[in-house]
Amino acid sequence: MGYDWIFSTDLTANINYLGSCKEWASSTKAELVAIITALIVCPSQSTVTIYTDSLSCINTFNNLKSPKLSTRRFQKINNCALWNTLKHIINEFKLQVTLIKVKAHSGDSLNDAADILAKSGCSSKEYMNFNFHHTKTQTCHLQFNGTTIIDRNIRKTSKRMINFQYFERHLAHQNLQIIKDYTLNNIIDWEYSQLWFKYNSFSQLGMATVMVINRL
Repeated sequence: MGYDWIFSTDLTANINYLGSCKEWASSTKAELVAIITALIVCPSQSTVTIYTDSLSCINTFNNLKSPKLSTRRFQKINNCALWNTLKHIINEFKLQVTLIKVKAHSGDSLNDAADILAKSGCSSKEYMNFNFHHTKTQTCHLQFNGTTIIDRNIRKTSKRMINFQYFERHLAHQNLQIIKDYTLNNIIDWEYSQLWFKYNSFSQLGMATVMVINRL
């Protein structure tokens, strides 16, 4: 995912930055990384106003100040390690940060320029990596394969990985070889098939199975 930011206080200075991020890619993460990299270069004790079209980022940022947000609830937020990094930067630099919503694709010249830069950032091979071990608010992280920090709801992510392992063993049965072939060739979309099985109106599983295979 590409991201970028533009310094709008003095446009004649032509200060901007773009890059790309990987692992747990999403538009919200790209916006969050853009905000973090913008705050990194701000002088200490600055008052910073950031204009973004990501309502998700704004809502999460505002919720960080809520007394109802316990440590347990915070760990369920996607990109919680990055949000911890954001809090760390704000506290260390003593920044006053405000996020303001800008409507996307509304003809705002700076927002449109930022979108163009973000698309250019998608092709960048220099990925932004963060050393999360220095954040004071979180002393440990769960890693996958020893390299990738699981920056998602830990319980849901762990359950999903275990389910994938069970599913892989299930498909290894010789009677399900054709289903396995369809899966490996991306003929079956199991995510949507799961939703169909869960919400279909048929009471008999056999009939539902026939309908899914026919649709595929």
